[in-house]
Amino acid sequence: MHTVDFNRPPYVEWELRAIEDRNASVATGHYVAKDVAYAIIMRPGSRDRLEKEAETWLAELKEKSRKN
Repeated sequence: MHTVDFNRPPYVEWELRAIEDRNASVATGHYVAKDVAYAIIMRPGSRDRLEKEAETWLAELKEKSRKN
C-alpha cells in the first residue's frame, strides 16, 4: 500500500499546450492558437495529477511563501 509523502516536494512536469486565442480567431476568421505553459504536479506516492497554468501555479507558490 502506497502512502502520499507530504514531506517531500512534488514532482513537476512542464508542458507547452496550444490553446485557442478566441478573439484572434474571430477577428481573422480562422483558428489561431497561442502557446501556454502548464505545470503537471504530482505528489510522491500518489497517482493524482494536478494540471495548472504555470504562471498561475508559480504565483500561488510565491504568495504562499510570503505568508509563511
